[in-house]
Amino acid sequence: MKNKKYITVIRAISISLMLPFILCACTPQSTSTGQSSASPTQTASSVDGIPQTELPSIDFSVSAMSGDASGISAGTIIELSDSGIDITGSGAQASDSTVTISSQGSYLISGTLSDGQIIIDTADSEEITLYLNGVDVYCSSPLLIYTASKKVVLYTVKDSINMFTDSTNYTTEDAENPDGCIYSKEDLELDGEGALYVTGNYLDGIVSKDDLEISGGDIYVSAADDGIRGKDSIEMTAGYVYITAQRDGMKSTNEEDTDKGYILISGGTIDIEAVLDGLQAYTDLTITNGTIHMSTGGGSQNSSEQQSSSGNTWGNWGGAFGGRPGDMQNNSSSTTEDSPSAKGLKCDGNICITGGTLQIDSSDDSVHANTNIEILGGTLSLSSGDDGIHADESLTIADGTIQIDKSYEGLEALSVSIDGGTIRTTSSDDGINAAGGSDGSSINGRPRQNQFGGNGSGGTISINEGYIVIDASGDGIDSNGNIDMSGGTVIVFGSANSADSALDYDGSFSLTGGFLLAAGGSGMAQSVSSSSQPVIAFNCSNIAAGTLLHIENSSGEDVLTFESPKAFSCIVFTSSELSSNETYTIYSGGSHTGTASDGIYSGGSYSSGTKLGDYSF
Repeated sequence: MKNKKYITVIRAISISLMLPFILCACTPQSTSTGQSSASPTQTASSVDGIPQTELPSIDFSVSAMSGDASGISAGTIIELSDSGIDITGSGAQASDSTVTISSQGSYLISGTLSDGQIIIDTADSEEITLYLNGVDVYCSSPLLIYTASKKVVLYTVKDSINMFTDSTNYTTEDAENPDGCIYSKEDLELDGEGALYVTGNYLDGIVSKDDLEISGGDIYVSAADDGIRGKDSIEMTAGYVYITAQRDGMKSTNEEDTDKGYILISGGTIDIEAVLDGLQAYTDLTITNGTIHMSTGGGSQNSSEQQSSSGNTWGNWGGAFGGRPGDMQNNSSSTTEDSPSAKGLKCDGNICITGGTLQIDSSDDSVHANTNIEILGGTLSLSSGDDGIHADESLTIADGTIQIDKSYEGLEALSVSIDGGTIRTTSSDDGINAAGGSDGSSINGRPRQNQFGGNGSGGTISINEGYIVIDASGDGIDSNGNIDMSGGTVIVFGSANSADSALDYDGSFSLTGGFLLAAGGSGMAQSVSSSSQPVIAFNCSNIAAGTLLHIENSSGEDVLTFESPKAFSCIVFTSSELSSNETYTIYSGGSHTGTASDGIYSGGSYSSGTKLGDYSF
């Protein structure tokens, strides 16, 4: 990730015309006593070694509670109360139910305002830290950080519960129209050892118009629109974030500066339930560590095709709030407001994943970039109503574990390169697809309406290393151009439909090494076009799902025994164990005493079934 430049914008605006920098929260009409029992998600089960979790249900009707502030050294102490605000120290003033902080320094704040504000308005050169210790504030306008030469830090005191809530309507003279319960026009950092509950009844939960950092604490956000927005950037290194949002979960939208508009997750845990996209960045979305669990658009059971035909939920969100400046709701390079999507990870630029654990259940693509995607590590468990992983240009996988349990197409890009890792994907169409142009899924009712540019030619698939298992109801591996394979293990169970095949390419398939087994229908079957090692391409009568197919050499040694989860009538098989000037015998049925992994048996011995024929080189 390149270095990002932080820019502090100094706005010279008449005090009489500016809405001060406000930190605003609200007391619920009814609250429950005691600390929230909310906690990061717990492991519920495991699929192929990948933990499967459920999103927690968070109770936002908790009561504010003070914690252990014994280690806090603050220059000014502020005690909030409807009967009067008590300030000990300098830098802050109280007027009726409003606190205005006008100087740099640290402030320890506690207490309740049932209709009040905390305002920050300072041009001092040092940062401001607010230590929140049992704060409960409601206001009809947002918390606004208006001017601060350095960033503002909101730090939750250990074991404390703090609450900020806004109303459903704002009355403000600010020309920029603040639209978040906690709203900052400058850099904002969220840190601490306690809990922060933010309820955005008007639009967003937490907003920074500059850079937003999350470095600690437990943060719970419920928003009528977006959960957390950092226009210039969002960086998370530690802590826990829970978001339930009626639009996007977390987003960074600056499209004017190439060094901005990014999201970087390097630690912590994120749980998101969003009607639209989960994590959305404009330039770069990078994940190096941490745990991310999300559901978007009601999950994979609500595919984008269903959204198009039913005309409800996220399919109708375009322009729902009148077209807000800076929003990026579509999945193309344009930023029109009438093209919503419900993707898991989404970026107009590039996505890079080098580590961490991700579990995504998405109505739209689970991972989507309008340019390039690199997966260099990490553990991904994906279930999608559209594509599992889609890049308009290139998709590179070099390491990591990827499990796609449901998708329209598993992996899709103009250019797909697999250099390592373990990949298992289940798809209702192609397992791996290389084509041309950009995906218009959320715009045109995709699945089954990918908008590829030009004549759709030029796609390439390159497999050099890795372990890949494909269960596809369409083509297993499909390239509008060429396929090249030099190593790795590829197991394909394609469709028995005569219109599809396990392998499909418009150009050539060059193989120089590796293990390849492709079983599917024979109607449109293709084999390798050129290979440096022997290839068995064998058509047979339809073999039922769960029936063994066995290949042995002239010495009776087991070369391959497998069973497919679906019927097939054609196999393409090659490995370094095949030899030239050899005759192989192929059987179906029978039994095997060994152990099967991804349908392929190892160890044990085979008892002959029915001989199908010989294959000689």
